[in-house]
Amino acid sequence: MMRSAIPPIALLLFLAGFTLWNAYDIQTHTDICIDGIDEAIRAADQNDWSAAEESLAASYLHWQSRRNHLRITVAHSIVDAADSMYCRAIAFAQTEELTEFRAETAGLRIHLLHLAESERFLSGNVF
Repeated sequence: MMRSAIPPIALLLFLAGFTLWNAYDIQTHTDICIDGIDEAIRAADQNDWSAAEESLAASYLHWQSRRNHLRITVAHSIVDAADSMYCRAIAFAQTEELTEFRAETAGLRIHLLHLAESERFLSGNVF
């Protein structure tokens, strides 16, 4: 009787471990992206638009490097929304529209923070 419980318990432990690893991986990934966005905002505030665009492009490149993993583990609409927000923010950096740039990057930061929070292993996210 005890032997029949081993496979389901092993599967449950595996899934819990994967969930914890995935939450950590997404948190680490979004933190790096947000750091790049913050650098871009600081540069734009100093009217250094080339540095702002460069920092934002680096953050977007990092985002893109994990895109396939994210499309497997989170809803496609979340990933697609972040892609669109990055593209709009980069366009505002290229046209040096500070107000629009700050609004778009603020929305992008919140979006990425929400993504990381929604993947945490919390009872509210499970039930």
